[in-house]
Amino acid sequence: QQFGTATFHHGAYTIDIATARTETYARPGALPQVRPAKIKEDLGRRDFTINAMAVDLSPATFGEVLDFHNGMGDLEKKLIRILHKNSFIDDATRIFRAIRFEQRLGFKMEAGTERLLRKNVAMLDTISGDRLRNELELLLKEECLESSLERADSLGVLQQINGSLRSNHRLASRFAEARKRYISSPALYFALLTYDLGREEAEAICERLNLSGDWKHIVLGVASINDDIHKLADPAISASSVYRYLKRHPMEAVSACYLSSESKIVRSQIERYLKELQYVQIRLNGD
Repeated sequence: QQFGTATFHHGAYTIDIATARTETYARPGALPQVRPAKIKEDLGRRDFTINAMAVDLSPATFGEVLDFHNGMGDLEKKLIRILHKNSFIDDATRIFRAIRFEQRLGFKMEAGTERLLRKNVAMLDTISGDRLRNELELLLKEECLESSLERADSLGVLQQINGSLRSNHRLASRFAEARKRYISSPALYFALLTYDLGREEAEAICERLNLSGDWKHIVLGVASINDDIHKLADPAISASSVYRYLKRHPMEAVSACYLSSESKIVRSQIERYLKELQYVQIRLNGD
């Protein structure tokens, strides 16, 4: 009711319905305040020109394309272009959407749009941790994940979330191995992305993104394993010690350390745990 939207369900179909509206922002990063408006005003509040087109459904002019911002032209040129210079200031989550659309569709940001994105990247600080986490999770679900993260890195987006976050060839190879071993997931990708963070930085990113539950345990689990990773580098370590050391951490955290470690001994110990030790059951029972 607050935004004048509804969802219509019919069998296997779901249709989102929205009142044509205009919106204002009480402050940068805040959710918008909306009021009914004409379709031209409604399209004028979109994120990019390619998303600011509509098709008329009224009988008299059915099928007529409404394109007040030359979205069709940008679609043909494969350009991602914002509608006005304050777009990233009003809602900095558009920074993530610009990257996702650009990489997913094989488009390119229009020069002025990229310039404004770089200029306003600090506006990500105005976004709540929950919304920022949601945008990052959507990015981690993209098929073109590596190129999306590399683009986010080159634009200063990752560093704005945490100064130590980086995307490079080493991270890309970890993602590739995760897929090769059929253990990939957004949670594991995030664990790999945060693998090189120290304990304090891991706690800081959990606070910034308001992480809780599984994702928080995974990030802190990686940091905890890395704090004592030297124990696994001991060739004489007992199987029971490996089990006790790793069993208390989420599987994604353990897998991330396996994929990221450069020590053959550590990788072999973790692999032994993943393939064998975690499944060992004690033979003694209540009888």
